[in-house]
Amino acid sequence: MINLLFSIESCEVFHLIAKDKWAWPFLDPVDVEGLGLYDYYQIIEKPMDFSTIKIRMEAKDGSGYKNVREIYADESDLSKEEAHEELNKRLAQEATYANMTRELSTELSKVDMALRSLKTTAISQCRKLSHPEKLILANAFTKLSPDNIVKALEIVKESNPNFKDRIDMVTLDLDSQSDYTLFRLHMFVKNTLEVQEGTSVINHEDNIEEMKNNAKKRRIV
Repeated sequence: MINLLFSIESCEVFHLIAKDKWAWPFLDPVDVEGLGLYDYYQIIEKPMDFSTIKIRMEAKDGSGYKNVREIYADESDLSKEEAHEELNKRLAQEATYANMTRELSTELSKVDMALRSLKTTAISQCRKLSHPEKLILANAFTKLSPDNIVKALEIVKESNPNFKDRIDMVTLDLDSQSDYTLFRLHMFVKNTLEVQEGTSVINHEDNIEEMKNNAKKRRIV
């Protein structure tokens, strides 16, 4: 009677475990040859699965379990196999993430190198501004709106981090700037003024007066 009670309780527990949604990889024996797992028996010394446990639990020819300890032993082996399977999955995921990180790092390095090469090419192709062109640039600079002046000064800061500017006073020595910076300023001011003049009517008398006022606030050499 006691052995029968153990058998019924063990069957109930077994069926609950086997119905779990994550139990499917362990319902049948692993197809070692079909999956090409040639080192399987070196890693799993005593393979176990739910179908083998079920057959032994229901066996009537004497090959079944003699007591609950034997059931527990096989289920323990199965738990070890499940743990090993889960570990392999996690290791595979970590390896995948590591490969993705390396690939991303490689691609970012390529992009960085391409940008550096592009910048070097752009710098080499920038022509040097003549002295008259610098004077024109200095004069055109005063025609920029306050927001565009800030953007222009940001161009200077990119190549000269030590450049200091204040809202009430800006001293910009054009002769001390690199050819690359001057060329960028030249193109920015030229394009910006074309947009400004294309969207508003310029009163030249007011513009002259504005230049005088700006000259008091900013000294551009």
